[in-house]
Amino acid sequence: MITCPQCQNEEYPGAFFCSECGAQLAYHSASNIETTIHTSTTQSSLKASQPTPRYKIAPEESFALYLIEEETFLPSVDQIKLTLGRETPGQVITPDIDLSAYDAYKKGVSRLHATIKLSDNNSEAHIIDLDSENGTRVNGNRIPANSEVPLHNNDIITLGKLKIQVITSQ
Repeated sequence: MITCPQCQNEEYPGAFFCSECGAQLAYHSASNIETTIHTSTTQSSLKASQPTPRYKIAPEESFALYLIEEETFLPSVDQIKLTLGRETPGQVITPDIDLSAYDAYKKGVSRLHATIKLSDNNSEAHIIDLDSENGTRVNGNRIPANSEVPLHNNDIITLGKLKIQVITSQ
């Protein structure tokens, strides 16, 4: 776990910003950064001195969403507009990506929580909070409802309390 130096909040490895106070947790000096993904099955087996694998997006993909706590990628959807949320029985309009399997209800994810819009070549991405009950945060900062906010490589999106990392090849 990573401890925020400002508020002492615990974050999972790979987080760049504290979800509670927004403080930056990782610093870099190079402009070309690869995302570090820990593949161990238990957090207690992680050691700071241990070399960690690097993840690169497959050549055919240029945008991916990584569930930090679950240590898994969301299935890719071949669309330029993706709705994130959770399905419930009898729901008429369903999200493109159903987060129900990841305790979305307990973590405060709305049925239609947010939309991610990608440019035609996936070089740009924006997120829009769909006036969700528990809000959407990007790198710890709550975004206004119904406003487009740009997303960049390694940004952390928080839907309620569900944390998702943006991985891009751009």
